Amino acid sequence: MRYNLSILLFFICAVSFGQGIEFFEGTWEETLAKAKEENKLIFVDAYTSWCGPCKKMAKLTFTDEKVGKMFNEKYVNQKMDMESVDNTSFISKYPVRAYPTLFFINGDGEVVHTAVGFQDVNGLLSFSAAAEKKDDQSVNFVEDYEAGNRDYKFVLGYISALNKVGKPSLKISNDYLNSNPKISQKEKAAFLLEAAVESDSKIYDQLIENKKYAKELIGEEIFKQKVNSACSKTVNKAVEYEVFDLVEEAIQKYGKEHDKNETKEFAYQSKMEYYRASGLTDDYVSQAEQYYKKVAKKDNEKLDRLIEEVHKVKDNPQAKKLMREAGKQLVKNEDTWKNRVTYSQTLMINDDMLSAMEQANKALEKVGDNPRDKQQVNGLIRLIKARLRS
Repeated sequence: MRYNLSILLFFICAVSFGQGIEFFEGTWEETLAKAKEENKLIFVDAYTSWCGPCKKMAKLTFTDEKVGKMFNEKYVNQKMDMESVDNTSFISKYPVRAYPTLFFINGDGEVVHTAVGFQDVNGLLSFSAAAEKKDDQSVNFVEDYEAGNRDYKFVLGYISALNKVGKPSLKISNDYLNSNPKISQKEKAAFLLEAAVESDSKIYDQLIENKKYAKELIGEEIFKQKVNSACSKTVNKAVEYEVFDLVEEAIQKYGKEHDKNETKEFAYQSKMEYYRASGLTDDYVSQAEQYYKKVAKKDNEKLDRLIEEVHKVKDNPQAKKLMREAGKQLVKNEDTWKNRVTYSQTLMINDDMLSAMEQANKALEKVGDNPRDKQQVNGLIRLIKARLRS
């Protein structure tokens, strides 16, 4: 039997947990100041209270975990009711004719990129990527750099601008450090924090050598996040160039700055990413099984993400079996209607429609009185019935 994949994925997304976009509640002037201070773009949702597509985006897109993670990290996010007198200064400068209109605006108040109308998760992420490319400030440094400007703050600003848009910065960073600049230990640490974008580099090794000063600048937790980012980018490079040794190097360097459990989780996830991207499905599923048994089994948030990821190779028999097992474990850990729905979905993937119906009916018993929740479960039941009739 076959099932409607788009509907099934809708249900997976509908019942998942996650933190969406956090919108700043200051004035427009405060938003501009915050963006300039943090060197970030401003994302603006220009909406009205009566706009249907605006409500749909607020309900389905802005609440997505992936969207929230990216937008909360990269942007100052602001919602603007275009009929509110409190937003007159914004409305007068950025008039719109259709809703929602979505803006990316820099700290100087200049519009970088706009889009009009409803955007789903993928559409909004693509819109974000396009805005990042347009906000390329690195071009403003080229002429002075080629003319010989090697002032510390200037070079630091240049590599920061390059890194922000994903342009190579390693050569410029190495050239600067190899010139033996007269800078303090803390200035060098700050430079290395910006320059060490990948863990498979001498600059990253220098950052680790200077981590005492780096941690004094940004703290232990943010330093670990920097290590995470650099090691993850090396894993991405391993995938791009099909060099598994880089995965091993990233894991080894990650392990020097994290505890045993954190490193074990990073190792499984890195190998899973490499094998799946390389088309080595059996190796991917094997790693996923180990990740399930040794990391995710008692953690429902990780189980949810694992099921969603393994679904990408759902045609593999072992992948189907793993999803079913993980779905069952979700319910064992915590017997909620949402977990019953997820378990039912994994049973559908395994073409076990009778068991899927049993779990969906149990979800309906637990769902409570919320109309939206009931609609989700009843929709799943209708889908299973249709599959049983086919």
